[in-house]
Amino acid sequence: MGATPERIAPIFRDRHELAASADLGSTIREALRQSRYLIVLCSPAAAQSKWVEQEIREFEILYGEDRILPAILDGEPFASDIPGEEPRECFPESLRFKVEADGSLSSERAEPIAADLREEGDGWRIGPLKLIAGILDVGLDDLVQREQARRQRRLKWITAASLAGMIFTSGMATWAFDSRNTAREERREAEGLVSFMLGDLREELEPIGRLDALDKVGERALAYFERQEKKELGDEQLAQRSKALALLGEIARARGDLQSAGARYRE
Repeated sequence: MGATPERIAPIFRDRHELAASADLGSTIREALRQSRYLIVLCSPAAAQSKWVEQEIREFEILYGEDRILPAILDGEPFASDIPGEEPRECFPESLRFKVEADGSLSSERAEPIAADLREEGDGWRIGPLKLIAGILDVGLDDLVQREQARRQRRLKWITAASLAGMIFTSGMATWAFDSRNTAREERREAEGLVSFMLGDLREELEPIGRLDALDKVGERALAYFERQEKKELGDEQLAQRSKALALLGEIARARGDLQSAGARYRE
């Protein structure tokens, strides 16, 4: 067959029901002529299909039985030889008997070597490798070893990616934990400063009548609490916010602005 190609392609798949006629049709015949191998998916339904039977015979006339690769999906090979088990037969007649040059079946039995895709057979891991080994004309053991090496490489990449993901996630979690602690510390410092502004600083400014300074103290304290989510404020923070509002209300009242004072008190 020449050098092994990079890919086993193209692959023609006869997925659609053929027209109700006695002929395979030009598309199917051309596909069979252009194909180096014919993979037959064997099942009781395939064994009873006249179209599957015709395709196998057509291909065997062109290239012989050596390029036909059966793959068992369901049923049982040669079950038709066992009385009462005929419905379980998965091999079409042209796989069980040799085909003559004119396309007719001979009485000589054929012994196809099939890949068994059933769970109790080769399964879906070894079964496809058997088909590929037949197409590439290499030993099955070579392909199994190469597939095992590929799986190991893939597992190493997955393990490395998982480890990197765990390290990244752990780093992000540590960063988030540190950021939360830093934010809490900054919040405590800010609230301590607000407490000082509404407490000691206010007591020092009130006796000397510094309403402008007291106004700025109250505004700054209130602005801090406005930036916080009110539903996240605790009792102590809400109490400090009330103190800031009361301070601004008192300052507005002292200046004669009763409307603003009333609004602050109501809030």
